[in-house]
Amino acid sequence: MNGFVAKTVRELPYSGIRKFFDVASEMEDVVSLGVGEPDFMTPWHIREEAVFSLERRRTMYTSNAGMPELRDEISRYTAKQYGVSYNPRTQVLVTVGASEGIDVALRAIVDPGDEVLVVEPCFVSYRPCILMAGGVPVSVPTNAGNGFRVTAGDGTVIYIDPFAGTGYDVPADIILVTHQHRDHNQLDLVAKGPDCTLITNEEALAGGKHNLFSQGGIEIEAVEAANQNHPPDQCVGFIMTLDGVKVYFSGDTSKTAQMADFAARELDYAFLCGDGFYNMDIKEAAECAALIGAKHNVPVHLKPGELFDRSLAEQFEAPNRLIIEAGEEIELL
Repeated sequence: MNGFVAKTVRELPYSGIRKFFDVASEMEDVVSLGVGEPDFMTPWHIREEAVFSLERRRTMYTSNAGMPELRDEISRYTAKQYGVSYNPRTQVLVTVGASEGIDVALRAIVDPGDEVLVVEPCFVSYRPCILMAGGVPVSVPTNAGNGFRVTAGDGTVIYIDPFAGTGYDVPADIILVTHQHRDHNQLDLVAKGPDCTLITNEEALAGGKHNLFSQGGIEIEAVEAANQNHPPDQCVGFIMTLDGVKVYFSGDTSKTAQMADFAARELDYAFLCGDGFYNMDIKEAAECAALIGAKHNVPVHLKPGELFDRSLAEQFEAPNRLIIEAGEEIELL
């Protein structure tokens, strides 16, 4: 029988998610999270609409791209949620789930032998879809670090976005988390003081606004952060004032409207991301630095898979550039 099956298909590994699903399906009182399903039924109003569509004889082929009304709604949703505009007639295609969308997109753009970057950890279907399209998967592990430790003059220890590397042994008094992606929120790494305060994007955006926090003589202000990978209602940057020094941590972002107001704040330091993959690239980061006008501009979060990339940091053509290597300490002046 194998002779009738293409070599590419024969060599595909069986899905680990499906193995887990098969085991869980034979057990009682188990909620399976393996295939991304919730533990509740599809809400009745959605099922009712599906039944109503059948009763109205909506059982024939639609346009290859999907129902025009649905594409219009998808276009409106992406514009509202992510700030990007797509023409529903020429740039929106409806598929039966995300997996089909990934599959058909790869088949449309990948030629045999093309290398395709796979950011890991990732969804289990990415590699098989690439192989089925004739491409060659190239792994890109995402263990880049973007964490900082700041010690105030009174000894207060603040960690920002703990993830990789070392230096988390000094007990924290304050931990700041700009968003909930795994490369920013590894709280278990950090030693914590008895009265440690945690401020994540959730507290920072509570009430639908960017909030201000004060602890001792330290002020922490949440500010805008957003791009196509980080919705503005799920991500923040922070401006921290301690010992008379104002420090801006951009979080994962691209240029924001609020940055135009930062020059008037007379910031002392601006830590700006610039990997060009999840965030703005190093050129846009330099543009942001010029707009912000801080006394020192520090490029960070530069390369997925590495804690630091010196060559990319040196491409950061910003005024008052300050390059800080991974593990290096500086005194904020």
